[in-house]
Amino acid sequence: EITRLLPIWFHLGAEERLNKLNNYYYAECLRERHKVRTLGEMEAISSRSSLLHRQNKDCICTYCESDRSNLGCKKPYKCKKLAKDILKCIKPKWDPNFKTTTHIPILSPDKITANNEAVKKGGAVTFQPALPTPASISNGFRIFTLKMPQSDRPAEQAAPSAQVNKATTLEIVVANKCIVDKNGDLISGGGVWFNNADDRNMSLKMSEDMAANNGGLVLTMLKVIKTIPKNMPISIR
Repeated sequence: EITRLLPIWFHLGAEERLNKLNNYYYAECLRERHKVRTLGEMEAISSRSSLLHRQNKDCICTYCESDRSNLGCKKPYKCKKLAKDILKCIKPKWDPNFKTTTHIPILSPDKITANNEAVKKGGAVTFQPALPTPASISNGFRIFTLKMPQSDRPAEQAAPSAQVNKATTLEIVVANKCIVDKNGDLISGGGVWFNNADDRNMSLKMSEDMAANNGGLVLTMLKVIKTIPKNMPISIR
């Protein structure tokens, strides 16, 4: 997972006490001798297990003997303990082992394949409820973005509403338009149609500073999501 590839030292999603642990004597050993750079590498050390392991510098388990002879680590058990303490500083949002409640199952590999084929043929595509993550750390970086407070809460699915009848699928039509006016400015907007004379029908125009290709479609879908009950099945055309 992408969270295991993040740098562990001064981790961006850690509690403040990690700053203190970064300067511990055995933290230097973890960095310089064990060559720990990422959360995943720290996790690998903290999760090592052996029936022969003992909490002393002369432990004869395979891991400790290897660390002493190959890495020059004087007290491997101390490094392992510090690794566990460091991982405890990672907040749930960034913890690869933290699990959120899943109300809607993610799509199976077969369904994902069916979706890909449907896209090629212009057919109906089933929404993938899995929370997206970048394919690599480099793909997760953003340069031009708004400076906003970041939430420490993990993203999670909302519980289904008791008012939703899952047997009924709401069908809507959405539209998007993006043009360049005579002054060279980008203008974008979108609209949604629920039904004839439906008060929920709307057309929207994006502000000039947010105008972008397909931006109107994104804005429209955000408005739709806020308008209908949570977890209501919808068919978008």
